[in-house]
Amino acid sequence: MAPTLTAWLILGGDADGNSEGPDEMVSHLRGFLDDEAEAVRHQLDQVANQKGAAVCSILGAALIDGHSVLCARSGEGLLLGVIEGDTTLTLLAAWAEARL
Repeated sequence: MAPTLTAWLILGGDADGNSEGPDEMVSHLRGFLDDEAEAVRHQLDQVANQKGAAVCSILGAALIDGHSVLCARSGEGLLLGVIEGDTTLTLLAAWAEARL
């Protein structure tokens, strides 16, 4: 997934604190998760098969620049990332394939 993720950050789990991308973008992702991690986990529970299950979802999109915000949960880790342009569906399909 890396070539299409402009910036990403992992909160929790074994990879806690891992990130990549421009510092300003990662800082925004960190600030969002610092404030909203529990709300994000709750939202992911609404779309997961069961509470706490691995899940991947799009949290929002910027229509002007065509970027989306992806959130994935696996175990205790949350990944929040900014997706470039029209690759959102490709990433969601890759997640679904990897989870089979």
